[in-house]
Amino acid sequence: MYLTLGAAQLKVKKIPLLIWSISIILLVGLGVWQLNRAAEKQRMLRQTASAQSVTRPVGMSQQQLLALSEKQLLDAEGQLVELALNIPPDLLTSNQVWLLDNQIYQHVLGAHVIIQANVLNSRKQVLLDLGWVPYSKDRLPVLPHNLPQGLVELQAQIKIPSNNHFMSEIVERRDKWQFISQISPYFIQKLQQQKSNLLPILLISKANSDVAYQSNWRQVNMPPAKHYAYAVQWFALAIALTIIILIKATKWKTQQS
Repeated sequence: MYLTLGAAQLKVKKIPLLIWSISIILLVGLGVWQLNRAAEKQRMLRQTASAQSVTRPVGMSQQQLLALSEKQLLDAEGQLVELALNIPPDLLTSNQVWLLDNQIYQHVLGAHVIIQANVLNSRKQVLLDLGWVPYSKDRLPVLPHNLPQGLVELQAQIKIPSNNHFMSEIVERRDKWQFISQISPYFIQKLQQQKSNLLPILLISKANSDVAYQSNWRQVNMPPAKHYAYAVQWFALAIALTIIILIKATKWKTQQS
């Protein structure tokens, strides 16, 4: 295929052109996705900073939390809530405990312990992150103390789950434990099919709680600056590929007068 440009002709090879087109769409798409992720992380950090600027020691009470609509819950991310939970004694046997896998703390591999609990004097349920625990050599959790049960009063921070398309949604079972890669909206929706009164949020237990393990939750695992850096890399690869294609897959031919 020839393209005439003034006194010269540009010969373009079809197969390299097809490969280039597909690659450019993929690379630019990845760059745009990283920009979108950076914008989302900035929004989350702004919401948390705004919630933490509230002068009240606790952002809301249990009654206020339960009175929120689903949209209002999304706007409450980062706020503190004080509530009382009724935690059943059979968490493990009733499959109400999950380990958020592959979490690093001080260069040690472990997991965050997530449990499902009932809100006291209410039909609502919540997911509660008790904190980080290390793994044994068999990649099983080593708990500093037993899982809580009965009446528990605590302060927790509201987190709105987000979805990472590159992480699995599969629940893996090892020994008596359930392992997951992420707490996503899809994961919560599946639980809501069994427990329709489950709130679509994750509560992060504060470090001063008697039932909490090691508190090391970060609002975002990767800061916005890193997403911008990855976006620049993808766009740079697209430009480099274009230059290579122009050099290797094309041929200039001067037209004969």
